[in-house]
Amino acid sequence: MRKPEKHKIAFVSGDGRRCRRVNAAAKLFYDLVAYDHPATALAAMERFQPDVVLVDEQSRATGGAHFLRDLRHNARLAHLPVIVLTAAGADPPVVSGPGAVVVLTEPIRRGPLIKAVSSLINAEVCLRWSGLPHSQRAALSDTLAAFNDVAAAIGNGLPINYLPVEMACRSVVEAIKNQQYRQMLEAVREHDDYTFTHSLRVGTLLALFGQTIGLSDEDMLLMAGGGLLHDVGKIGIPPLLLNKPGRLAADEMTVMRGHVDETVRLLKTGQRIPKGVIAIAANHHEKLDGSGYPRKLQAGQLDELARMSAIVDVFSAMTDRRPYKPALDAATAFKVIVETMATQLDTHLLALFRAVLLDGAYRLGG
Repeated sequence: MRKPEKHKIAFVSGDGRRCRRVNAAAKLFYDLVAYDHPATALAAMERFQPDVVLVDEQSRATGGAHFLRDLRHNARLAHLPVIVLTAAGADPPVVSGPGAVVVLTEPIRRGPLIKAVSSLINAEVCLRWSGLPHSQRAALSDTLAAFNDVAAAIGNGLPINYLPVEMACRSVVEAIKNQQYRQMLEAVREHDDYTFTHSLRVGTLLALFGQTIGLSDEDMLLMAGGGLLHDVGKIGIPPLLLNKPGRLAADEMTVMRGHVDETVRLLKTGQRIPKGVIAIAANHHEKLDGSGYPRKLQAGQLDELARMSAIVDVFSAMTDRRPYKPALDAATAFKVIVETMATQLDTHLLALFRAVLLDGAYRLGG
């Protein structure tokens, strides 16, 4: 079985206790490898190719500023973003070169550390998007900006404004119509905001699904918007719970499942949110046999939009990159769905969706 696809961090420090503390803070989200000597670290990092480098400036064994200088003179590593861990009140180090630099002071806490790593990874990911064709680049950057605006509004207790979401999703529909969605779906998988990544993938695949069954451009646009917003209730859930491996405790499951009602509440208090967008959010976890949530609706209560949303959400969840599980390829995901969820999902719609992703013009590999 493939390993979970975590972004990689190199931590250069000669302090064993600090290494253990940083590893404990980061290991759920990232693959961290510690190096205790600068000379061996550079050679090893050329093979490891981390996404971010953490440097313990307080550790004499690493040489602090000297190591950073050597890093910036290494042709294969100079571009890497760096986080410098330093003592409170110390003068921040001067680091020249192309890679971004963030300084964190002791005591090192999990939240600021994860936020710093994630922001640096995402900056690099967005930079790589600039090399994509226009429609794909626009779809990625526009939806990310719109999603971040939604998150900011929620964080500030303001209503969600749907107009920027709708405008951003026009780029998604354009990419689908130009048959350029596949590379876009792969590119967004590298982004470190998993709620955004999953939401854009669901929105894109829902809009593609809509095109497959002959829906209009405006209906595709609604489905893209519904997918992008279907999980915004998760924005307030702590990352530790969102990324927890293994079975959730009963109270944790209650919090996780509560994201559906929270999403619907946020959308209903928003500005100009279409009813179809709210319906996608409300019903994407419902199942034909009544085993879904939050309302345990059954087949006769679920329209075509609800059935399509459930299929796409399950497929995307199985093929998303997450830090606690390996992503399945498309063919394997469909095999698992067919074998384990035959009574829960609409098999006719599932066959149509499978055909367009595995057999049709939009063939999606894995």
